[in-house]
Amino acid sequence: MFAPEGARVYSVTDGTVVRARGSDENWWSSLGGYTLMVEAAYDAGPIRRGDLLYYAHLKARSGLKPGAPVEAGEKIGEVGSTGQGPDGTQGRFKPHLHLGWYEGGWLGNDRAASGAMNPYPLLRWLGGDAGTLRPASLLVQTGG
Repeated sequence: MFAPEGARVYSVTDGTVVRARGSDENWWSSLGGYTLMVEAAYDAGPIRRGDLLYYAHLKARSGLKPGAPVEAGEKIGEVGSTGQGPDGTQGRFKPHLHLGWYEGGWLGNDRAASGAMNPYPLLRWLGGDAGTLRPASLLVQTGG
C-alpha cells in the first residue's frame, strides 16, 4: 500500500510481536527492509488465532521487542522505503507498506512453501465492518 514516508502503521489485530522469518537481530531483511510480524491472539473476521501479519519496508526498526503484546490499532511502525539491500538501504522504490498474511504456524511449519494467503479478504474486511477491531485501527494513517 503506497503511503507517504512516515505515515503511521497500526497492528491489524491483538497479538504478540515476533521477528519476521529471514530477518536479523536488527529486524532487517535484505528484501523487506525493517520488518516485524504480529501473531494473532484470537479469531477476528477472516483472521484466525495464530495467523501471522507481516509488515515490511518500515522506515526504521520498530521499538517493540519479540514477545511484546500489541493491541489492534496500536502503532507498530512507520511507512518507509527500506529493503533491497544491506541493513539501512532505502529509496530503491517509493514508500509503501508491504502487508503479508500467513497461515498460523508458518514460522515452524514446512508443509507449505510460504503459508502466504490472499490478503484481499482481509483488506476488504478492514475497509468495511471490521467487527471486533477498534475504529482507530486503520492500517496506515497520515497526518494528525
